[in-house]
Amino acid sequence: MFDMLQETHERIAAVFAQLARDRAASQNSVYFCEHGLSNGELEELRIQLRATLATHPLSDFRWMNAYLPLVACASEAGYEYEGNGTDFWPGLEGAIGYRFDFDDRHRLSEWFAKAAEHFGGAMPAGSDWAKAFRHIVWPITHAVAAKDIRRPFCDALRRFHGSLDNDDASIVSRLRWISPQMGSRRYRTWLANQALVAGLVRDLRQNRGP
Repeated sequence: MFDMLQETHERIAAVFAQLARDRAASQNSVYFCEHGLSNGELEELRIQLRATLATHPLSDFRWMNAYLPLVACASEAGYEYEGNGTDFWPGLEGAIGYRFDFDDRHRLSEWFAKAAEHFGGAMPAGSDWAKAFRHIVWPITHAVAAKDIRRPFCDALRRFHGSLDNDDASIVSRLRWISPQMGSRRYRTWLANQALVAGLVRDLRQNRGP
């Protein structure tokens, strides 16, 4: 199983490396949900991870050359994070059939940090929330827009009337003046990533039209 996971690791690494090269001039970050795997491939990957983790815990040294598939699946689990009243770990553990102890959570964070350094990956914001949830902040950051921020963001976007030609800071500043009807503990922190947020505003408003 490790041979298959290592092949997937190399495939994902090639995708991230190309994204890093493409974004070097703009200094935009790579997000690990951009792994390039289809839904079917992700499901097959989860099956492979489940089978491998049944006999090889994350303390096994061979994971050092096969950790990107786990980073990709963790980022997918981060996309489902709903904030208050939910927990990231049961979702990931259920998906791959493995219980993360304290050391395993630390290892996952280290692999995210290693990949971020190597591929120009996004870094978590230095907020109180990020400090309090220092392990799950990595996969949730790399999910781009987890469920807990989507409702307040969509609410604010409906009432956004700024120019899309403005710079990133101006677009995000105008968003900050809009108090969403449906709040999120993380929403204000998420807005700190100006390049990401402004890019999403432009994409979504342009696709929607005036």
